[in-house]
Amino acid sequence: MRQPPIIWIVGLLCVIGNNLVYILGFQYAPPEQVDLINFLWPIMVILAAGFLPKEKFSLTSMISALIGFSGIYILLLSDEGMTAFEPQYIMGYLFGALSAITWTIYTLFSRTKKEVPADMVGLYSAFGFLITLSSHLTFEETVIPTGIELLTITFMGIATYGTAFALWDYGVKKGNLKLLSILSYGTPIVSVGLLVICGYSAPTTSLALACSLVVMGSTLPLMLVGIKEVYSRMSFSSAPEVPDDTLGPPDLELLEKDVLTPKPYS
Repeated sequence: MRQPPIIWIVGLLCVIGNNLVYILGFQYAPPEQVDLINFLWPIMVILAAGFLPKEKFSLTSMISALIGFSGIYILLLSDEGMTAFEPQYIMGYLFGALSAITWTIYTLFSRTKKEVPADMVGLYSAFGFLITLSSHLTFEETVIPTGIELLTITFMGIATYGTAFALWDYGVKKGNLKLLSILSYGTPIVSVGLLVICGYSAPTTSLALACSLVVMGSTLPLMLVGIKEVYSRMSFSSAPEVPDDTLGPPDLELLEKDVLTPKPYS
């Protein structure tokens, strides 16, 4: 597809760079802490979206995002055995922050470039495959995955990255950006919930509390819109009826002349 160079530059750098720094962060800091820092991006999107053309800052969306983030914080850091934030993990924290920043930039850029088709995400991923493959062959040792590992990796590439990226790009261009950012906090909740259902993790109090906070944060804007709608309808229904006499009484003589007078056939 023929697109301006800026589309390719920002798309490739953000999509490939986001995954690169996110994975690198796991090598320098505990994964749950990197994940927590990375999930600052919805708050960044809501804050920065207010500076975009035809967008405005929403305090309700910001409060909802903070509630959702608090749920993720409880989910990742409240259980016993979790490592506290330590200075020696600063490099991993920086990679996690870069991951959040790159995804925020890509999301906001996509919002302003609604004419760019979502199919471009597939091209970004294709070029990303070539770049990461060459980097792997140059800097890393090759480990042949087992059959189930290869199947899992293939599924992740097609579904959780390729398809998910394309759907996100479409939603950002066509939908409610702030609401999508808030709903994204449900991703880790669904992930942990699947682990519990499949027996790989145990249900905990922190999980239940985190789910409650994420649901509360996600539904807060919708509840406020519903309350506002109900209030406006109540206000309208309670308003006194005004008789429609502003036009005055009808002109009976004119009506009789217009209705009763026979019309000649044409």
